[in-house]
Order: sequence, then structure tokens, then C-alpha cells
Amino acid sequence: MAADVNILVSFKYCGHSHLFNDRLIDVNKPVKIGRSTYRVKPTDNNLIFTCKVLSRNHAILWYEDNKLWLKDTNSSNGTFVNNARIVTDVEAKELHNGDLLQFGIDVVDADKNVNHNCIIGSLEWPIETDIPRERMPTPDKILDVVTPPVRIVQHDKIEISKKELVQLSKYMKEAVQREKSLKMKLTSVVEALVAVQQCQKINLQGSIKEDYLLARIDTLESELEIFSKNGNKDTFSEQLIDSQEAKYRCELQLKDSLQNNLMEKLNANKVFAEMQIRYDDVLQELTLVKVQYEEAESKIQSFMSTNANLEDANKNLGNELKTVKNDNDELIGKVDGLNTKCEEMDQMLKVAKAKINEREELLANYRIKLNFTDAISNIASTDIRNVSTNAMEIITRLIEKLQEMDLDVFNYLKSIVDSIPDTAINHVEAQAVIDNKDLTEEKNRLQEQINRLLSEEEASKIFVNELQSKYQSVTAELFSKEKEIDLLKTAHDSKLRTLQDELDANKDEHTKTMETIKTLQKSLEERTLFESQLQEENKNLRNRLDQASSKIE
Repeated sequence: MAADVNILVSFKYCGHSHLFNDRLIDVNKPVKIGRSTYRVKPTDNNLIFTCKVLSRNHAILWYEDNKLWLKDTNSSNGTFVNNARIVTDVEAKELHNGDLLQFGIDVVDADKNVNHNCIIGSLEWPIETDIPRERMPTPDKILDVVTPPVRIVQHDKIEISKKELVQLSKYMKEAVQREKSLKMKLTSVVEALVAVQQCQKINLQGSIKEDYLLARIDTLESELEIFSKNGNKDTFSEQLIDSQEAKYRCELQLKDSLQNNLMEKLNANKVFAEMQIRYDDVLQELTLVKVQYEEAESKIQSFMSTNANLEDANKNLGNELKTVKNDNDELIGKVDGLNTKCEEMDQMLKVAKAKINEREELLANYRIKLNFTDAISNIASTDIRNVSTNAMEIITRLIEKLQEMDLDVFNYLKSIVDSIPDTAINHVEAQAVIDNKDLTEEKNRLQEQINRLLSEEEASKIFVNELQSKYQSVTAELFSKEKEIDLLKTAHDSKLRTLQDELDANKDEHTKTMETIKTLQKSLEERTLFESQLQEENKNLRNRLDQASSKIE
């Protein structure tokens, strides 16, 4: 403990206590608790009281190791912490904030008919000066201090602090613990009331015995009168002595019974005072439980509003999910259209390839015809004189070359060669020149068609590759969006289930608290009725005691 810090303790007045002002005590040094003397007087910064039930050195209070301690110094009437007595001069009791301290017990002065109350007060600490200490917030402000505001953001994760739930659970557990303590106190009150009823029964039996003894005295007095009238002096004196002895015994018995009744009455008053103190404690606990119940109800309302906001956010997310699904359906339709287009392009490619094959076959045939025409032209350009010798060799070579060709082409060429007359060689030569030109033009035209078909095939392949890449990108994008939507939906569903479970738990706690409060109210009403009956019985008992005392006098 630092030297420049003063630890202050507040001791406040509670009901049914001996009247005193609230005290603020510095516990850096041990503080004596006791009755005032001519040297030590009560002030606002000590624990000295003008109370007769306290001893001069009743108890001691001190601060050590960051804890507050209380010890009874062999007092005559005892020291109590939360209605539990401290063992005299042996046990040091650690004190906490809010403890209820009682010094001494109520004492009734039978001679003066005066009731001396004990000292009862509540303890509040620590209260520091010079160096301020960080104070804990009150329970109704803890959530505002430690809990950040909850924001509902679409397409983001909703973060809810667990500290708020832990704090609320802590408060509910404390409320349940207080309810249990209230039930225990009510049980003790009922037991005390049963004891008071037994005392009343005993008092009633004592009053009945008293009436019986008074009747017996009257009977003896009447018998004494009869004997005094009818008997002689000796018998009269003997009977008088016997009657006086009997009367003396009856008076002793009556005094004993009255003394017992008086002691029972004092005990009943003491029990009644203790019951009144417990009743006040129960009322204080009930008030505290009501306050905590209202706080819990307000927190439940805030949770319900948060739940409503989350439901609205969930609806918005559902609408967005529907929109995304519609977009997904549109994309799927587009992809299907692209697939159909791809199939059509495949068919077109197949048709184009078939046409290219046909053109290649035609080109091969044209090349064969071209070679044949070239050969005929070569034959026609030779010297006509050497036709008879060289023509046959050339034709033989052509025939050898054409043996490898198709049989129809071979026969066609052979028939052409056989049908060529000598006179038609000139005509063939001219016709060969013309055919050569036509074949060259046809060759060029076919080459252009081949080039055009090849360019169209290349463009078709490029277009198909582009379609495939677009299809793959659209499919990947759809898969990622579906995965993201599933993750968002799963997260929101889990959070909604968690909040719903917490709301149901809070509702159950609320219902239990309401049932407990109703039970306490009912028990308090029954106790009030019983106390009124007890007061009436006490009045009747006092009247009987007054009548008995008047008869004795």
C-alpha cells in the first residue's frame, strides 16, 4: 500500500439499529470499535457509539494485504457479519463490499421496560483519496463500457461481442444465487415463526394454569371460611395453617409460572425483533432482485431489437441471394446458348472439312488431268516425222506411269491414245494449248478456293477457342459466386440460431425470475398476515398477563 493513498471505509446506518450518523473511517491504522466513554466520544471518523449493548473494546478493524479484516476482542454480546457470529478473539473475518455488520444484540431492560438496540450497518469500501483508483462501472453500465455497438452490414460478417453475453450470464447467476439466499432466509423466518407459535402455545398453557391456580385459591378460601364457621379453635388453627401453607405453595407456583411466562415473553420479543431484522433484509434483497430483474428485462429488450435487426438483414440477404440466383440462371442460359453455338460451329467445321476433302479430291483429279494434258502437249509438240518411232516410246512410258493410276483413267487415256490419228496431231496440239490455259486457270481457281477454305477453317478454330475460354471463365465465376453465397448463408444461419438460443434462454430466465418474485410476494403476504395474527395474540397474551398480575396484587 502506497504511503500517499488513504483507504477509506464507509459504515452506513441500517434499519432497526441504534441510531447513529454514517461514518467514514480511515483504515490505514487499526480502528477500535466500542462503547463511548468520557475520554473517547463518537465522531464521524471513528467507530465509537453511545450504545449500552457494546463493550468498551468490542472489536477491531484494520486493512492489510489489500484486504479488510474484522476481529472480535472478547466482547460480551458478540460481533456478527451477515448474521453469522465471529468466534471471540480467535477468528479474523475478511470483509467485502456490501457486508452487513452487527455489533451486540438487542437487550430488553425488564425493570424500566426499555429496549436497547444493537448497532447494525452496511459496509462500503474501498473509497480512496489523493490518488484516484480506476473504479468498476455499475452493473447497468458495464455493457455500455465493454461492449462495442453491433452494426448490421450487408455482405459482411456480423460481429457480436461475447463479453456482453458473459456479463449477462454472470448477472443472471448472481440473481439466482440471491434467490437461493432469499429462500434460505425465508425458511429461517418460517422456522422462527414456528418457534414463536410454540412460545405462544406455552404462554397459553401458562395462562390456563394460572386460571386454574386462581380458581384453586378461591376454592381454598371458601373452604377456609366454611371451616372457620363450623370448626373449633384447634381444628381451625390447623386448617388455617394448612390453608396458608397451601396458599404459599400456590403463590410460589404462580410466581414461578409468571416468571416463566415473562421469560418466554422476552424470548418471544427477541425472536420477533430478529424476525423483523430478517424481514427487512428480505425486503432489501427483494428490492435488489427487482432492480436486477428490470435490468435483465431491458437487456432482453435490447437483444430482441438486435434480433429483429438481424432478421431484417437476413431478409435483405435473402433478396440478394434471389437476385444472384436469377443472374446465375441468366448466365446458365447464355452458356447453354454458347454451347449450342459451339455445336453448330462444330457441325460447320465438319461440313467445311468434308468440302475441303472433296475439293482436295477434285484437285487431285485436276492435277492428274493436268499432267495428262501436259503429256499430250509434249507429244503434240514433237516432230510429226518422228511420231511413228518416238510416239510409241512416249506412249509406252505414259502407259507404264499410268498403270499405277486408276483403271478407269488408264482405259480412258488408252482409248484417247488409240483414237488419235496421225492427221489429228496438229489439231490435238492446238487443243492442248487451249486446254493447258484452261487447266492453268482452273488450277489457280482451285488454289484460291483451297486458301479461302483454309482461312475459314483457321478463323473457325480461333472462334471456337474464344468460345471455350469464355465458357470456362463464366463457369469459374458462377462456381465462385455459388460458393460465396453458400458461405454467407451458412454464417448467417448459424448466427441466427445462436441469437435465437440466447433469446430463448433469456426468456426462460425471465420466466423463472417472475415466478420467484411471485412466490416471494406470496410468502411476504402470508408472513404479513401471520405477523398481524401474532401481534393480536401478543396483545391477548399481554392482557392476560396484566389480568393475572392484577389478580395476584
